[in-house]
Amino acid sequence: LGMTEDTASRTELERALKDSDPTLARMSAWALGELQDKGSLPVLVAALEAGDVGLRKAAAWALGAIEDPKAVSSLVSRLKDRSPEVRAIAASALGDIEDKAATPALIGALNDAELGVRREAVEALGKMEDARATEPLARLLLDSDEATRLSAAEALGHIDDAKAVPGLIRALRDRSAEVRAAAANALGQIEDASAAEPLAAAVSDPDHEVRTAAIEALGNLEDLHRAPAALVAALKDSNREVRKAAAEALAHVSDPATAGALGAAMKDEDIEVRREVVQALSEMESSAATGFLVAAMKDPDAEVRKRAAEALGERRED
Repeated sequence: LGMTEDTASRTELERALKDSDPTLARMSAWALGELQDKGSLPVLVAALEAGDVGLRKAAAWALGAIEDPKAVSSLVSRLKDRSPEVRAIAASALGDIEDKAATPALIGALNDAELGVRREAVEALGKMEDARATEPLARLLLDSDEATRLSAAEALGHIDDAKAVPGLIRALRDRSAEVRAAAANALGQIEDASAAEPLAAAVSDPDHEVRTAAIEALGNLEDLHRAPAALVAALKDSNREVRKAAAEALAHVSDPATAGALGAAMKDEDIEVRREVVQALSEMESSAATGFLVAAMKDPDAEVRKRAAEALGERRED
């Protein structure tokens, strides 16, 4: 019934939601969530007050699936539920609805005694993209729980508020490589030029995923017209993904001074790296870049030759 779009199905499920069999009632709530029919809001909101924990959990999930802001106040009240599982699902549901009216309550849930509730509140606030949550989330970058720090960094990237930059820069030195990578990604999303130097330092991180994230973030920064030395040096990194990311980032920066390093990288053994390198060279308006593009016409890879030819053709037209 939950997979149909028949009004009669909704009616039957709403009736079953009130059944004395708790299993049937719970499954009916889940099914109503699958239907995503806003007409079921009243019965699902009422189910949030049920004595059965499983039914309250199912109703909270269903309201999140329906994504109607009218359910926000009722879900906010469940952030005080005696069951931590209900509180966690209520926080998640509020994140699915993405109504900023829930932001203050979700910020309060960051102090919940249960770790699972705090994590769901962090993720929900990231979906809200409400700058009011920036400072509370930034404080969680120092949390003892690694998953919480990771979620906080990711959420701050979604919120895209420059006030988070100092905390995220500090998180580039987190003991967890995943958190460091998430902090670098978030700084790339915020695009604040003040993060350029710390991100350049992170290009030397021992973890290649962190190095890649830092390089990609550097490529996203606004007003970065001169490539940091670490970014250029990354063209010789031992990891192919790092080298690819470096070439792509240099294409975004488009610093003519890097043409020589990119020209040398045209000898890279990896085809994907050379493709990114020739793309970066095509973004540069310099005689040196043109010379390397001409040389790339002899590359054994057809795609490299194609990109070089296209770039040279555009230069002739100009």
